Amino acid sequence: MIPGSLAPQSSWIHAVDVEIKELLLLSEGWDGAVAYPVSVEAVSDARELAAKVCAALPGLRPPTVTPSIDGRVVLEWHSPDRHIDFTVGRDSIEVFYEDDEQGLDWDGLLSDSPLDPLAFLAAHSW
Repeated sequence: MIPGSLAPQSSWIHAVDVEIKELLLLSEGWDGAVAYPVSVEAVSDARELAAKVCAALPGLRPPTVTPSIDGRVVLEWHSPDRHIDFTVGRDSIEVFYEDDEQGLDWDGLLSDSPLDPLAFLAAHSW
């Protein structure tokens, strides 16, 4: 960014968006066994979630994007002592996070999370 300019900071959203959309190219059995194709709904919702995270935390490093064998999309961040992932399905988003340093461990629907996952992401180095 040019000093003193109002140009937006570069972000990872474009590259991650492409990576998520490419999951639609996986056909049934992409894992060599029983994996389902990734659903269009999961891809759409994962793209929306990634865009919201990037907009809220533009300095955050990009997530690792992976498909799950049941047709969902996983966005995850890891560091030596902590982990958070969002598993995006056709009609729900699950979140799992753990922080070994604070003894924190939780897994469930994003809507039921006892803490704000964005605050968790913002509070730690990834």
